[in-house]
Amino acid sequence: MTTPAEISGPEQRAIDNAQVDLEMDEYLRRTVRPAALLGELHDLYDNGRPVSPGTGLGSLDRHYRPAPGQFTVVTGYPGSGKSELVDQIALNLAKLHDWRICYYSPENFPHSTHVVKLAEKLLGKPFDRGPSERMTPEELDDAVRWLDTRFGFIRQTQTQPNSVEAVLLEAWFWCERHPGKSVGIVLDPWNEFEHLRARHQSETEYTSEVLSFVRRFARTKNCHIWLIAHPAKLQRDRDGKRPVPTPGDISGSAHFWNKADACLTVHRPDMESSTVEIHVQKVRSKWCGHPGLVEVRYERIAGQYREIEG
Repeated sequence: MTTPAEISGPEQRAIDNAQVDLEMDEYLRRTVRPAALLGELHDLYDNGRPVSPGTGLGSLDRHYRPAPGQFTVVTGYPGSGKSELVDQIALNLAKLHDWRICYYSPENFPHSTHVVKLAEKLLGKPFDRGPSERMTPEELDDAVRWLDTRFGFIRQTQTQPNSVEAVLLEAWFWCERHPGKSVGIVLDPWNEFEHLRARHQSETEYTSEVLSFVRRFARTKNCHIWLIAHPAKLQRDRDGKRPVPTPGDISGSAHFWNKADACLTVHRPDMESSTVEIHVQKVRSKWCGHPGLVEVRYERIAGQYREIEG
């Protein structure tokens, strides 16, 4: 039997060449040639890119349109309206473009509370008694039946891990149940997940790994994911005003900015005012929009975002 020490000259070259051939075969299997994409390219040329027709807020559409296969990071101070904005966008996508939306949102618990918020936005009427006309029981029933065909909620459990990966595995089944439909997944918020970081990992390394998983999931299932995350505490300026946070200010890592396809900041310079600023701080794909500032009006009675007239 020939030992490794006895292999030399032509024999070694033959082994080296065989190894190169194996590596080349693997390379060719993993490499995509442009000509192989010609059919897909002609389909995009004829039918356009798979971008949402709009969020239902025209001023926002000029800067941001959530495309299938991408994910958006949304940040802002507590109480700024991050979740309310994502709810409005999700509801508009379902209403205008027949999207299917799945939530993991521990901050909107119990689920009945979240359904009430969506029903108020859908009907433009409050659920509770007050000075404004509230929705009727019949309107509530109709709204819930409509929501039932388009929205779902992933439960937070005490016995199963509530990591980002575990929750997206549940969302995988939601995507599978709606073939041929555009799907949106809302993860709200980052700090409510179980973050099972390995001992050898820094927080930055862990965050990079998880956000890469989120991005791959969005691409693999061709869905859009919104990830809501709170920024770290920022110092006020000399005038006592809070600076506009960025995804780079989210606790843990600048990867929130680096990994996302789009980044939005919801900001309210004056908490008493109904005017809300939406800072579109990043849009990776130029056909999905471009950075800019959008101002909208928040109507507290039914929790709706509306255009500022005039």
